[in-house]
Amino acid sequence: MSANKVVKISFTWRGFRRRGRIHRDGWGVAWYLDGGLVGLVKEPRPAPSSPIAGLLLGGVRSRVVVSHVRLASRGGVSYVNTHPFVRRFLGRDWVFAHNGDVSGIVGRPGYGLRWCSPAGDTDSEYAFCYLLERLRDSGAVRRGVERLSRELWETAEDVGTSGKFNFLLSDGTHLFAYSNREGTLYYLKRHPPHLGSVGLADEDYEARLEELKAPDERAVIVATKPLTDEDWSPVRPHTLHAFRDGDPVLSVGG
Repeated sequence: MSANKVVKISFTWRGFRRRGRIHRDGWGVAWYLDGGLVGLVKEPRPAPSSPIAGLLLGGVRSRVVVSHVRLASRGGVSYVNTHPFVRRFLGRDWVFAHNGDVSGIVGRPGYGLRWCSPAGDTDSEYAFCYLLERLRDSGAVRRGVERLSRELWETAEDVGTSGKFNFLLSDGTHLFAYSNREGTLYYLKRHPPHLGSVGLADEDYEARLEELKAPDERAVIVATKPLTDEDWSPVRPHTLHAFRDGDPVLSVGG
């Protein structure tokens, strides 16, 4: 999620954690605090049965939030293998979460890592490290969001030749979303006026937007499948979107 002000994620989180019934190998949520540092809570257990995940229904407030429920493909069920992953890079905390499998890049010639060492043994964290190394080598982070987005897209297209590579990445200012598979990533612009009832896709639960949202609140929510009965837009395959303050900034590819 990206928003133009500090907001609670209680309504969306309620529906999101239900998806841990199928993706049972871990859950996590990362959010940016004042000063750009990241708060991180994650567990290698199903989200619906986690008391901690339940407590977070009203406890996470931020302008940028990245959450994930895991179905393991590579790497055991453990804390270090649970998403999201966080790295301090060029003076900022970067957050990454991945859906898919790009195990083919691990140890493959041309994809070696020099300074970013994964804590666990997932292909996802390896890909995150590879992205950061490419960003450092290119200098794209210091050259503006357009150049940064282009470098991310080019690297994602490269990594994605090894498999499904849908991901969310944030530096605390922008939220980047990439997909290389049809119908596997969607986004919702929740902009004023906030009127009417909204229902969750994974639970028989409704709420009125005017009771949840401030009149001037703008947000973008990204998910592998729509979380609500609102009008979600699919991310076209081979497209990277950049969002800031609850608005789309630019897209590359597609």
